[in-house]
Amino acid sequence: MTAKTILNADMRTLANWAKVGVAWWLDELKEMVPRRLRPVRRDGFPHLYFNGSGLAAPGDAPIRTGLSAIIDLAADRCLVREIECPVLSDRDIQRMATFEVEALLPFAPGDVVATARVKGPSGPGKIIVEVAGMPASLAQALGQAVKEAGVVPMRVRAQGRGEDHPIDFGPALRDSGILEKPRSATPALWVLVAILAATNVAVSAWRDIAATDRLDALVQEQQPAVNIARVIKGRMAQNQGLVAQSMSLRRQHDALGILAATSTALPDGSWLQRYVWDGPTVRLTGYKPARTDAATALRRSQNFVDVRSMNDEVQAAVPAGEPFDIAARVRIR
Repeated sequence: MTAKTILNADMRTLANWAKVGVAWWLDELKEMVPRRLRPVRRDGFPHLYFNGSGLAAPGDAPIRTGLSAIIDLAADRCLVREIECPVLSDRDIQRMATFEVEALLPFAPGDVVATARVKGPSGPGKIIVEVAGMPASLAQALGQAVKEAGVVPMRVRAQGRGEDHPIDFGPALRDSGILEKPRSATPALWVLVAILAATNVAVSAWRDIAATDRLDALVQEQQPAVNIARVIKGRMAQNQGLVAQSMSLRRQHDALGILAATSTALPDGSWLQRYVWDGPTVRLTGYKPARTDAATALRRSQNFVDVRSMNDEVQAAVPAGEPFDIAARVRIR
């Protein structure tokens, strides 16, 4: 089977393939269980006898419509042969019996209903399989008798061969369409499981929605307090911004600090006559002791850069000292 074959198949064919695949998978799982550990199927149903033309109950008792029963056949109405084959699953053994019954038993092509079962082990990797065949005409007569009696055949067995568990033709007759398949409660159970699962999902979704609604109601209830908290937080952020701005302005425009730095930088004994500060620059005019350099002192202080003299003319010294007129740019730290 190729991918093209799968894509070209219709839904009915795909459904049949899926059904066959699931059945094969279940058979493989069943084969993993040792045969001695498998549950033995017990009758528990009344027995009816098929005489070739109709069904009869023990003691000629009346047959109730809808009765679930086991139908017994005379052993001489079917042929059985034992063969040896490799270990296979029950489904594969049934297929082998269907395909090879005409070569194993003396029946005309298409005139036989075949079934098979494992009788026991034969050797390493080998098993003994019983292959049984029933004439198609007898199978049709049996199906008609079952339909007229209105019973539900649980098993169709060939009696009289001295076996505790005779071979069952029921699955083969159902697969061939002669007998209707018994109604199973499995689909109803699966429907119930699906309904319960859907109900569980719906209840879980409803509970989640209810919890979300409760949370939303709680949020709406706390909304005024949240709004107040947001306003307070906004004001705090605004205040922090103002504080940061004030500190930045203070670092950049610290009048007292710059005045103190100027006083520290000028040589001792200097007398400042005029102090001009416009933010980034200062201009200093005054008198300094003789043989001192005010500009060099400002440069060494590292608080001023771009120090330059604003008067290139040599001025005469006075009793207060030598005059100076200096401009400098304040270094912001």
